[in-house]
Amino acid sequence: MWFERFELKYKKSKLDIEIPLDYYSKPCTEEEFNAYHECTGDYETTYKKVNIPNYLRLTNELEELLKRSNGGVLSNQEREFKFFDMETIRYFYIYYGFVVHHPNYLPIAFSEELYFYLYKFENKAENPKIYAISLYDIGDENEMFFIGNSLEEMMLKSYSLEDEISKK
Repeated sequence: MWFERFELKYKKSKLDIEIPLDYYSKPCTEEEFNAYHECTGDYETTYKKVNIPNYLRLTNELEELLKRSNGGVLSNQEREFKFFDMETIRYFYIYYGFVVHHPNYLPIAFSEELYFYLYKFENKAENPKIYAISLYDIGDENEMFFIGNSLEEMMLKSYSLEDEISKK
């Protein structure tokens, strides 16, 4: 597996169910969308107004990782990748407003520098690219930062996101 060359910290139980193909693309419920209201204070946007793209899904590389540990921390000794469990991915997608502001971006992990790592789905692309955005910049696509073409490529980089973004 691609991730075996990295240290898996805080391992959780493995994901041992098949993830439904529409788990991330199914419409959000009113109950789920209440989390967005609580987080943002935006009560004008309703769950009926958002449109989740029908091609959001887990990639094979992330699904492999979740089958080893459904959430946890992957480390390359210089950087840590705090990857979310299956349910948290969907929850954060709605809670932090990606569903409203960046519907093609699926949050998959968080950095110690308060950045979300995201898959960017462009139409039905088989291999979405990985981007990052600060927790404080959600809603501003100009603040998206390209990270890599795969999780392995991302993990092989040793720079700090803060350092790299300051070069922009």
